[in-house]
Order: sequence, then C-alpha cells, then structure tokens
Amino acid sequence: MLRGRQRDEYLGLFKDAGWDFLGEVANRYYFVARADAFSPEVFSDPESRQDRIRRELRLLGGILAIEGWNLSILTGMGIRDLQRQDPFLDLLLPIGLASLLALAVVTVMTGWCVWKLVQALKTGTDST
Repeated sequence: MLRGRQRDEYLGLFKDAGWDFLGEVANRYYFVARADAFSPEVFSDPESRQDRIRRELRLLGGILAIEGWNLSILTGMGIRDLQRQDPFLDLLLPIGLASLLALAVVTVMTGWCVWKLVQALKTGTDST
C-alpha cells in the first residue's frame, strides 16, 4: 500500500507520462491516458506485461480453484439430496439447480480467462 511521499511520487510519475488519475479502490489505482500520453499502455515493455499477466494468473487461478472446489461440493450434495425423498427438498430444488448452474457458468468463464492469460504468457502478447 502506497502512502505519503511514495504515493505522491507514484501518481506524479503517471502524471508526467500523460496519465490522469481517476481513483483508487482496494489498493488498485486507475488512470486514463491523455491524448499527449507518453504511451497508451501502462505496461509498455514486455517484462512488465509478463509480470502483470503472472499476477493476474495467480489471482484468477486461485479463484478458479475455489470455484471448482465449490462446484464439486455442490454437485455432490445435489446428487445426494436428489436421492432422498423429502418434500422440503422439492421446494428447494429449483433454487439449488439455478445456483449450481450459475456457479458452473462463472467457473467456465473464469477458466476461459485463465486460458487466455496462459496463451498471452506463452506468446508474449497481451490478448486480455
């Protein structure tokens, strides 16, 4: 987390390069390039792009692992509950199936993002 002089120097660096500071959320800084910006990309050299992709890959890989775990647990619980004869479960079945479907869709989308990041890392380009 940047504070005080470090934060001022960081923001000044971007300002000098032609970027306007938009704001900060959860220790992430957001900028927009002006027309006279030194570079339209924050990560302008291959090494910094690769580092950014690796950081994003670690984060999304962890999220994907958690989603996969949750999906397997919910699927197992759903199969177990379908085998029981309980009228209360019949009421909850549509909610459970909708939740399971939503989690499956999010897991697939996260997996696709991870795949795109891996491809970008292999080719050395930023296809995100």
